[in-house]
Amino acid sequence: MTVTHIAAECSPFAKAGGLADVVGALPKYLAGRGIEASVLMPDYGRHSALPIATPGPPPEVVHRGAYRLGDRVFVYAVRRSDAPGFPLLLLDAPAHFGPAGIYVGLDGHLPNEPERWLAFQAAAVDWLATGACAGVRPDIIHAHDHHTGLLPALLARSESGATLRDVPVVFTVHSAEHQGVYDAGAWWGLGLPGSPPEAVRDPDKRINSLRGGAGFARCVTTVSPTYALELQSRPDVARGLEETFQSVSERLTGIVNGIDSSVWNPASDAFLPAPYDAADLAGKAACKAALCEELELDAARPLIVYIGRLMEEKGSEILPGILDRTLAESDASAAVLGTGDGRVEDALRAVAEGAGGRLALRFAFDEALAHRLYAGADILLMPSKVEPCGLAQLYALAYGTPPVVHATGGLVDTVTEWDGARGNGFVFDAFTVDAGAGALARALDARSRPDEWRALQHSGMTEDHSWTKSAGEYEAVYREVV
Repeated sequence: MTVTHIAAECSPFAKAGGLADVVGALPKYLAGRGIEASVLMPDYGRHSALPIATPGPPPEVVHRGAYRLGDRVFVYAVRRSDAPGFPLLLLDAPAHFGPAGIYVGLDGHLPNEPERWLAFQAAAVDWLATGACAGVRPDIIHAHDHHTGLLPALLARSESGATLRDVPVVFTVHSAEHQGVYDAGAWWGLGLPGSPPEAVRDPDKRINSLRGGAGFARCVTTVSPTYALELQSRPDVARGLEETFQSVSERLTGIVNGIDSSVWNPASDAFLPAPYDAADLAGKAACKAALCEELELDAARPLIVYIGRLMEEKGSEILPGILDRTLAESDASAAVLGTGDGRVEDALRAVAEGAGGRLALRFAFDEALAHRLYAGADILLMPSKVEPCGLAQLYALAYGTPPVVHATGGLVDTVTEWDGARGNGFVFDAFTVDAGAGALARALDARSRPDEWRALQHSGMTEDHSWTKSAGEYEAVYREVV
């Protein structure tokens, strides 16, 4: 069986969030099950450059073609690299992608943002169709998020997709937060015949890519069973598409993401000053000492960390209050790594001013520091308001850093309350400062009992959160749709 993944991101070549981690790991684990998986993503210039130390020849051009948007024709090329352990196809479309960035340009905006994902999909269909005409085509096309949401319609309705109409499309919703909304002209601009069907239109008659992906795909997956239920029942989660997800409930499946244990493993992580594992945590103490020196914090205190975007869905409205309350009522220190809403950054700066040097702030995207934080911290705070799956809590569990999470989405499916003998973290139900601070207080109390804390760490570190199980579930989906 062959599967072609089409996505906006693929770690480590271009990453803005968890989508990249999923797309960069799943093909490797599918290969372990005998499934040939490749990835097609845009070439963002320096934002999707291969690592300097990549062995083997540089990516070679394997295809040249053209795509049409409205009455304009653009040329593109596809370059292939096998560096990640699977075929990575970089779609070089200079009119729409380049060194400006993935989602945000160097000046904070992208002038061609409204049409660049339309261009990506139009070029992807041309490339797929060329292969199909040559007798080389995948058994499954696996499209990811709104950036590829119109692909199923293009393959089903467009003239260029005619050779691929019997190839099933699996469409994965990683987040309903962003939906890819265009005016109705986008439909004709892609060369699609007739009027846009209801399956791709929102109540305002605009083209909604996420809705279209769910409506036209043979199977729809999302990244946790609880998030699949929330998409059908919580308007604040589905963002207006709850009826769409209700209508596809019989072909909607929730599969929890895994983590790539070749990258996220404290026993072999090159970013850490010392390795460690569940049997010997001495290296974790060394990681904490080095991290606290780096952040100018006292290593003798419990260390709480937050790693992620400072946005509404990640719980930014209660994050400063939880940290303020906890630092005032305990002897803990804390560190925050992330960027986002400037108002949240200002609120955290205010907390830091009153924390007496116990709150370190790093408003940046820093992959290496993130690894060191997972390893050196005692507790991970994850107060997400909405969390489709979440990877941070899985990384934390693997690194012996028990998570404190809000009960939503995939956090419900992966974190269970520690009762002194069983569980792997701490969970709060109400989305409030009081509830979040209360869960942190329970975690700090458990940490004051060393033997119990080591048992909790061991519980999380010995769980299997790799892609092995999840890849098997995707294989089952693929075999069902073919």
